[in-house]
Amino acid sequence: MPYTQSEFLIRFGTVVYHLNPYALPVFLTSLAVLFLGLCMLVRERFSSVANSFFLMILPAAVWLFAFTGMYLAESRDVALWWAKAAYLGLPFIPSAVYFFTIRVLRLYESHWKKASIYFAGSALFSWAFVTTDWMIGDLYHYRWGFYPRYETPAFLYLVFFVGLLTESMRLYWLEYHKTQTDTHKARIRWLVVAFGMAFMACVDYLPKFGIPVYPFGFVGVLGFMGVGTCVMLRYRLVDITPSFAVNQIIGAMGDALLVLDAEDTVQVANQAAYDLFCLPTAEILGKPIPAVIPTFPAKDTAHALERLGTDHSYEIEHARGDGQRLNLVVTESAIKDHKGCIVATVLVLRDMTPLKETQTALREVEHRCDELYRDIPEAIVLLDEFGRFRSVNPAAEKLLGVSESKVAGKIFVMSKLLPPAFMSRMLQVIRSAMEGRQEGPFDLELLTESGGRLTLKAYPRPVHQNGKIAAVQLLLRDTSQDRQFELAIENAKRELMRDVQKRLDEFAKNHEELRAELKKLRLYEA
Repeated sequence: MPYTQSEFLIRFGTVVYHLNPYALPVFLTSLAVLFLGLCMLVRERFSSVANSFFLMILPAAVWLFAFTGMYLAESRDVALWWAKAAYLGLPFIPSAVYFFTIRVLRLYESHWKKASIYFAGSALFSWAFVTTDWMIGDLYHYRWGFYPRYETPAFLYLVFFVGLLTESMRLYWLEYHKTQTDTHKARIRWLVVAFGMAFMACVDYLPKFGIPVYPFGFVGVLGFMGVGTCVMLRYRLVDITPSFAVNQIIGAMGDALLVLDAEDTVQVANQAAYDLFCLPTAEILGKPIPAVIPTFPAKDTAHALERLGTDHSYEIEHARGDGQRLNLVVTESAIKDHKGCIVATVLVLRDMTPLKETQTALREVEHRCDELYRDIPEAIVLLDEFGRFRSVNPAAEKLLGVSESKVAGKIFVMSKLLPPAFMSRMLQVIRSAMEGRQEGPFDLELLTESGGRLTLKAYPRPVHQNGKIAAVQLLLRDTSQDRQFELAIENAKRELMRDVQKRLDEFAKNHEELRAELKKLRLYEA
């Protein structure tokens, strides 16, 4: 007798469901499976393997949840709707298992095309189940509730399902006997055990052909969850090995990387290399290195023996296709086999063009600053942190009457240029400037080699180097020359006034009225 309890009916609008104890474990398993997938995503920080694991869990959760609705359905039409909804997930389980397998076994690069084809096949079967009656023509009604009835074309789906799961197991088997790390070997072994338990779910296909065996496939799913959780907690899904990390390291490198075979043909190139040369993959991989970098010292050049089997660095120039000339520093390393023969060459190329341009610009700035320092008419003396002469510009040499080579390295306050009365003031100025305190201009007297005295106005300023105060600059102005200049101007003005009065006297001596007016203006005196 089919299971019905019409006295426990639940209505959702026009849709009627009845309480069914057979649906409860299926529903709880769907929630547990989904929870496990989410936990894996968080624990593995949304890595590619964790994402593929969740992609495998999701269609299983859809299948179990839809079958829960099918078991609870009171009418055949509602049960058929849920049965077809389950196949939005069921056909994707084998392709998702295969995708997870190539991810966890690190075979994605060589098997991703197959995975794409398998996902396309799953999508085709899903469409056939959901939108047509080719696969599910009607429903059985067993004691646990309604259940789908397969038509003949569904055998193609079963072949696809079982074949793809068998292929996944074959990959696990091959990788298990090939791997060298104990952790990865243990992970594969326990994953095979987990999937073996999950294959118990295949018993759910028997009732679809009229064999009244209770579909306890959810028990296999629970077993998979238990073993899978242990694998996750003990071994995680991924361990870091050199072979696993190499692609990540190469991709993260900021410098361009090229790996050449024994014939100097490019076999490996990272993204930075494509960006550096502005070339697509087809024009780098599989090409001789001279085709990529014409200036590279290849085997048929005179520089071949210089780099043969040695690890060293050198600079080359390269003209890129867009017309830009690059200055490249190449670090070259040889990979040898057990006999010492070179089997590959690793090239790391760094673009030094921006650095070269910056260095050139700095040299130009330094040259201009040096010219300005040498040509400026103001006298400038540079003292280091100990008060020693670091440099004296030509204007200061002329003012002081000494050459830079004669005073370089000498202590200013102990030199014959500074009178004793100004030593304490000079030491205070140097100390304040080195401590970063602002010192205003001050009067200073210096002695020349000829014994004369110079009255100067000194303007101190700290000089920063690498973020620290490294020197004190003194700009010296000869105030005695300023006074002489002022006196010269006064004398010139007096001479000019005498000349003007003389000319006015000659002009107005015969003009009484004009002489009278000039007397009033006090410009002329008789």
